[in-house]
Amino acid sequence: MAKVLEELRTSYPKAKYAAFVKVLTHEVREPATLLLKGSEFVVVGCRKHGIQEDIQRRLQEVLDFEPAVVLEVAPRERPAPQPTPVARPIEEYPSHRETFDNYVVGPSNKLAFEAAKAVSQHPGERFNPLFLHGAPGVGKTHLLRATLNEVKRLHPQKNVRYMSAQDFSEEFIEALQAGRISAFRRRMRSIDVLLLDDVQELQGRGKTQEELFYTFNALSNDGKQLVFAGDRPPRELNGVGERMLSRFEGGLVADILLPEIETKIKILEMRREAEGVECPWEILEFLATHVPYGTRTLIGTFAKLVAVASLRAEPISLELAHQVVESVVGSAPPASSGPTHSQVLDAVCSYFDVTRKDLLGKSRVQHLVNARHICMFLMSHTCKMSLTAIGGIFNRDHTSVRHAVLKIEKQMRSNLDVHRDVDAIRRNLER
Repeated sequence: MAKVLEELRTSYPKAKYAAFVKVLTHEVREPATLLLKGSEFVVVGCRKHGIQEDIQRRLQEVLDFEPAVVLEVAPRERPAPQPTPVARPIEEYPSHRETFDNYVVGPSNKLAFEAAKAVSQHPGERFNPLFLHGAPGVGKTHLLRATLNEVKRLHPQKNVRYMSAQDFSEEFIEALQAGRISAFRRRMRSIDVLLLDDVQELQGRGKTQEELFYTFNALSNDGKQLVFAGDRPPRELNGVGERMLSRFEGGLVADILLPEIETKIKILEMRREAEGVECPWEILEFLATHVPYGTRTLIGTFAKLVAVASLRAEPISLELAHQVVESVVGSAPPASSGPTHSQVLDAVCSYFDVTRKDLLGKSRVQHLVNARHICMFLMSHTCKMSLTAIGGIFNRDHTSVRHAVLKIEKQMRSNLDVHRDVDAIRRNLER
């Protein structure tokens, strides 16, 4: 039987195995009869999903004869009466000190940040539900836990719960198996603010989705706040039912993009201050430019750099930063396969009909300033050049270049003319 159970564990989806196979007890009644016991929910599920026949077939392959597999509902022990459960106290959920104050805001996350802050100040009144989405490591969980902390501070009387979709699913299945589904529902419906992380884990879990749907409706109808986070927008959640998707989209859907270089530098400056270490600005810029992933990887890379420098009893240097980035990224920062800075200069000059001398000069004529700033932006984003290197081309310091890049990043979101100009130049560079 052990071999059959191991085969089922590796071949069944985790949720299916945990719900219907792992919880079974078994005993041999006769040499050719295997008795399997479980709750009514488990027995019905085994029959519905063909698990009984599957076990019988696998046993026959092992034993070389056809055994009888019998399913039986195990008698249920009656638990002692308990008081009506309520949501777990907020203190049970470690927040790792995530707050809105230590969340670095930039163009990539500003909408999500402002929405989460508004929700924490007025739960159930604005942006209900709030759905945050973005790639792993961009700060979704930080915002959920910051919301949790802020609700606790501003509304200590409210029941609040942070959990992952996996937690919700496991608690739901455990309640079904133990015959305590009513208690589970009372507990969930007593929550005032529900923060549900990693909702992509709901994909393909029909029963869990159905239970969450009813929980959503009950909380929403009572004016309770719901906040969800996932690694993709609702419409890209394959295997999630239409009515659940419509609930996710019924409030505000806010994306969190990978942080811009400017935002990355601010994050590293905050970590440098928190660690109390000496790290030159040029090294922070190098990390922000060459660590291509989200906030989590960026912070981890900086922490590794600090640790290596400490263990070697040497100052943080650009050479050491190169070594650490190589160990994290997998190879040394590659040379850009995109256009050169000279090609970008030519493309911008051609598009705006200006000369290189004018573009690189000091003129403050508005159309030249705009062209110059777009050129700096493209060198940063397309050529992956550091702000210091760009400043060397234009004979300006890195703070001036930083201002120009950040300005164009913001205008790309709000000014259609700027967005059109940048896209047109990019297309010209790709030809």
